[in-house]
Amino acid sequence: MVVGSLDAPNEELFKKINKPCDGLRLDDVVDGMAKFRSDFGGKFSLEVMFVSENKDFAREIADLARKIGPDEIQINTPLRSSPVKPLTREELVKIQESFEGMKVSMVYEVEKKKVEKVVGEEKVNRLKRPKEERE
Repeated sequence: MVVGSLDAPNEELFKKINKPCDGLRLDDVVDGMAKFRSDFGGKFSLEVMFVSENKDFAREIADLARKIGPDEIQINTPLRSSPVKPLTREELVKIQESFEGMKVSMVYEVEKKKVEKVVGEEKVNRLKRPKEERE
């Protein structure tokens, strides 16, 4: 499984949101993902991180996603500690409508996996490979 990322519908927002290195253009990224998708035999997901700067461009981003042809779209907004304020569930539900006809998952609807905090020796033991793998 490979996950690509697409957060902007045009060059101006691509530079503002993604801050790409010099010479990298959105059209090249989209064309590259579309080519990769056509050649790749595995599952290809496309993550779209929506923030206030790109939330009004969902339809345009969905059109680019259709050009790429992923198996699924992951609609996200930053929920972890971030300098960027997350969008609300209601905003993402409205955004999701632009991706009609595509398989979509949304961060507010995905089942959260339980994460345990482990420390000390227990943590070290969980990180060690079994003895037979080390030999």
